[in-house]
Amino acid sequence: SVPGQGYWPVRHWPQNGYLQEQHVITFDQLWDDSRHQLHVGIYPADNPQDRLAVLESNGQTGGNTVVIR
Repeated sequence: SVPGQGYWPVRHWPQNGYLQEQHVITFDQLWDDSRHQLHVGIYPADNPQDRLAVLESNGQTGGNTVVIR
């Protein structure tokens, strides 16, 4: 879904800002840590392939998704 329900577009986010959202994800089977991983990323609604880069704590690019454990 659109962050901030569309009221706070990503282009207006301050550097090192913090946005907290909660989303419920329903799975069709029980979660098994040995088989499943949840990857999240942020991208323009009109172009899912154009994800924003993720920066590691050392400032290096860490790809374009984050694994939730």
